Amino acid sequence: CCHWMKSVRFDPITFLRLLDPPVNEAICEKAARVILAATRDDLDENYTSRKKIPTKEDRGMGVSTSTTLRQLSDNEIYAYKEGVSNIDLTLRDDNNGDFSLDVATIFYLRMICENTMESKVLSAYEKAETVGKLLPDIPVLCDILRKHLGLLVVSKFSRDALSMKEEELAENEEACIFEDNELFICTQLLQICKVADLKEEGSRRAFVSLIREMLCSLETPDDLIECCVRALAVSHDTEVHFIQTISDVLYNVGGKDSLNSDADEKSSSASEIVLEDLRHLRSVSILSVVLESTSEHMASNSVVQSFAGYILPAVTSPNAVVREGGVCCLGKFAILSDEEMLGDFKPLLLKIIGSDAEKMEVRAQAALAASDLALRFESVLEPLQEEEEENEENEKQELCLSSLVYDMMNDNKTALVIIAAEVAAKLLFAGRLRDPHLVARLLMIYFDENFSLTSSTEGDDDVKEVGSPVRLEQILSLFFPAYCMKSTEGRDALLSCIPLILAMINDKITKRRRRKGSSWPTAKMIEYVCSIVDIADSRKQEQQELSENNSHEDTDNSTSDEPKESSTASSALMASIAIALFLTKESHNLTVTYLRTLCKVLGSAYIDVESDEPSKLAALKNLVDDLEVAIEDPTSHRSVEKLVVTLSSVELDVEDPSEDEIDDESGDESGDELIEAMKKATLCDARQSGVGNNDCFLSINDDNLSGKEADDFDEENETSMKKTMRSSRGASLDKSEGSTRRSRRVLSQVN
Repeated sequence: CCHWMKSVRFDPITFLRLLDPPVNEAICEKAARVILAATRDDLDENYTSRKKIPTKEDRGMGVSTSTTLRQLSDNEIYAYKEGVSNIDLTLRDDNNGDFSLDVATIFYLRMICENTMESKVLSAYEKAETVGKLLPDIPVLCDILRKHLGLLVVSKFSRDALSMKEEELAENEEACIFEDNELFICTQLLQICKVADLKEEGSRRAFVSLIREMLCSLETPDDLIECCVRALAVSHDTEVHFIQTISDVLYNVGGKDSLNSDADEKSSSASEIVLEDLRHLRSVSILSVVLESTSEHMASNSVVQSFAGYILPAVTSPNAVVREGGVCCLGKFAILSDEEMLGDFKPLLLKIIGSDAEKMEVRAQAALAASDLALRFESVLEPLQEEEEENEENEKQELCLSSLVYDMMNDNKTALVIIAAEVAAKLLFAGRLRDPHLVARLLMIYFDENFSLTSSTEGDDDVKEVGSPVRLEQILSLFFPAYCMKSTEGRDALLSCIPLILAMINDKITKRRRRKGSSWPTAKMIEYVCSIVDIADSRKQEQQELSENNSHEDTDNSTSDEPKESSTASSALMASIAIALFLTKESHNLTVTYLRTLCKVLGSAYIDVESDEPSKLAALKNLVDDLEVAIEDPTSHRSVEKLVVTLSSVELDVEDPSEDEIDDESGDESGDELIEAMKKATLCDARQSGVGNNDCFLSINDDNLSGKEADDFDEENETSMKKTMRSSRGASLDKSEGSTRRSRRVLSQVN
């Protein structure tokens, strides 16, 4: 700011005027705070008077203790402080009794008043004295505000009439700039009134009367409603009195207490339906601001409960704009209510969300309101119980918040998908929803090129709004790592959504096969999930090591003899199992390109055979063996062979518990009979073969080869016979039956 202030001869108002405060209010506010802080750093610390300019000896430094002014010389610092501190901001009237204001002057006046009230050096008396010298009395401020509000309303009315007759773009643009300036001046005056002295009863009554007239008048712009309500709240000592005043305002909206009686009489000649919509819209606009700052202990107040009479008619209004405001206000009102009253609002919100005939904006507001309620009341997530018996199951599915949000995420409207994705991310991170399908859909949206940053041309202000693609991408970039690190449920949900992602991508490809640009970064998506899970595992391991190091010696000694926990499977292994399972089921339904992509991802996976979990490695090896038979494409087959070589050293358990259970269920008695039959047949062959075959039966006597002696086999030979029987029976099964049994075994190992 030093060089810029130097170019305008250290005049802050000229500097702010170049920045255009109505358009760049946030930037101007930061600049004004820096300008004022540069003068206050030295003066507040070393001097109680703001009129004295410190010398070089008083400052104790070469130039200045302020880092902002270190690039200026002593004379420039003196000119800077003189220009900033001694500027005349007193509001004076001209010969006609009018006060001349421009946007830069009123903005800088507000910033000085706020900085004075925020000062930690000045006493309460000095703050009041400083602000009192800058500002006129409250009645005078009310007259200034009334004057500029009248100019704003007249300009708006004349511009609307001009646009109906003819399109004069130049004049229309000038009128728009004038309206923006007048609206900015009115906003600054309302904020100045909040820091002014409202303790005097006469001044307070005059200010409250003006604000009530502005809120009741339908001609007051909607952009001033929030400032008016917040200024009205400051002028009341207690919240009960403020709520009562709001109730009186709502009763008189569009009535005789309005600011412009002539304008209201003209508007009364219009259609009664339009007036009713305007009243509903003004009522919910006021209540939306009031309910944001209403404390929880006021929820049982009878006046607060009576606000529902203004909200519900707006929700059921035929006007979509009024319904949108009513639904937004209903969500804020329901949060203040108890769970008993939730039954009155929940069906209404869920029906709006699930209605395809409803406007997109109304459905979005209902989804946001329902998500906020779900964070406080978990019963919102329960399926809605309908009184009608017909189609009861269908109604439960349609009126469940999780299924409704998932349907919105699959909608064709981009804005609705973005809002639904933000709602899903919020509920998943809060632990209210635990659905892998929602996580998979969020990953699909995150990697969808339609929601990328490169295709967005939004400004900085639009990025902060709900429904912005850039905002959603920023949220999801933080959501997935945080959700995975928060709990093991998040880690498992991310891993379990891999087959769901593969199925979704397959559906997208088959639907848009003839379209260009239908390819998806499948490898990047799987790699992203695995990297997030690995980071979460490493963080968890570090926390466990820290907790073990900080634990007491007694607990260390007691747990030293206990066996260590079995290591969990790595993310790459679990992802490979998921891909292999998907390929074994859907390999015949995939396109060649997608099949080769998945096989390439599977073949390039890094599997640590020595340290990974053995049961999962065996399951993956069985799946890969089945996959070699199922795949017919040579390129895909070569990709899978890389993983076959990697898993070649993995040993499969011969006595698989899951296989034994399947064999035992098929019939234990038949197995014993087969063993006996094979024993007798082997003994008979031994008789006929003579001495040449006696080496295979060393435990059998040559003299007595009866059935009784055959039962005296030792346990080792009997076990070997059982293995031989099982292998011979398994070899006699056909290919389909063997594949089914192997799939059962793999699924049991994975589980």
